Amino acid sequence: MPREALPSLAAGESIRWIPRGGGNSFSDCAFLSEGLTLSSDGMDRILEVDPDRGCVLCEAGVTNRELFDLLERPELQAWTLPVPGGTGQVTVGGAAAGDIHGKNHPARGSYGNHVKALQMLTASGDEVWCSAEENPDLFRATLGGMGLTGFIRKVRLQLVPAPGQALHVRTRRIPDALRGILRFFEEEPAELQMAWIDLAGRRVRGVFHFSRPTSRPPRSPRRTLRLPIPRIAFLNPWTSPWINLAIYHLHANLDRVVRPEEAHYPLDSIPGFQKAYGPRGFVEYQFLVPPERAEEGLRSLVAATRKTPAFHCMVKRFGSHPPPGMLSFAQEGFTFTTLFAARSGVFEVLEELTERLIPLEARFNLTKDSCLSRQQFEQTQPGLEEWRQVVRRWDPEARIQSNLSLRLGLKPW
Repeated sequence: MPREALPSLAAGESIRWIPRGGGNSFSDCAFLSEGLTLSSDGMDRILEVDPDRGCVLCEAGVTNRELFDLLERPELQAWTLPVPGGTGQVTVGGAAAGDIHGKNHPARGSYGNHVKALQMLTASGDEVWCSAEENPDLFRATLGGMGLTGFIRKVRLQLVPAPGQALHVRTRRIPDALRGILRFFEEEPAELQMAWIDLAGRRVRGVFHFSRPTSRPPRSPRRTLRLPIPRIAFLNPWTSPWINLAIYHLHANLDRVVRPEEAHYPLDSIPGFQKAYGPRGFVEYQFLVPPERAEEGLRSLVAATRKTPAFHCMVKRFGSHPPPGMLSFAQEGFTFTTLFAARSGVFEVLEELTERLIPLEARFNLTKDSCLSRQQFEQTQPGLEEWRQVVRRWDPEARIQSNLSLRLGLKPW
């Protein structure tokens, strides 16, 4: 859609709409069945670059991968992305709206901690800037606000100094993930940390990944596998135990130096990998619990996988950085992201799991959610009422909606 057409469309009478970035969320947060879904495709211009201060102003459709390419310029090689996220296909607008996190939260926080300013197209069709100094209420409501405050047109992002041009990636086996997995995060302090857990086999074991900057030259970039992947269930509850067993052994003792993009985006080298889960796909479920509740949260998750099949789980630690947005997901604790097989009964099991996690002070990632009820959501979002008060001033007719916001009743006016 032409840039100049957006303001008049946004101000159109009785038209409901929702912005959409790169389409990387496996949920209903950036889609509206009865209304318009406005894509940021084509809004991909880098507008300003300040190599001295490490600041970039770009349109919302620019991807993290394109920013990494920008940082190849000689004058910018001293800088890097603060929060790359899990795929290079995420747009900067989507990253801000979801306040995404990465494997380095204890060191860098979430994406919104590094956003300096946003240019917004509001429900009235007005273009406004917001930041910590200008329209700060809109700024805090937008970071992590799931696109429900308006269409992000431009993002001013603060980069961080690059400690090295490569990352030294190593791994350790986790023979029993139910006993002491959390100690690995303490024993191997590194800027990037992540644990992979096999939930398809009989034994709950995994691999701990950790990376540190290095001055050593990286290996040659991994080639992208552009093979046609048929949409058949190659990954299913029967094959996954064997595939996970192979992953456990093949990735147990890695020791290599790679480019930062390869460490952050391992699956980007296999475009369309999701098709291997078949036409029914999978259900992604992510929750966060405080550090002292992490082991109990993991045990509750494993108990749920005994009732309905799951493939694997990714575990990350979050630090004490203040959440930049009113609905920001990331706060201090441990987060567990699990892929469940999409089959009959999975949502009933996840509803039961959610009820078990709520007393553990759990929070749930809206960019991944597809099963929360309105009551469950309101129980786990302490900043919700403040967010509603702010957003109602900017969208009094609740015209900016998504399937997720309608399901969870985010705008009850």
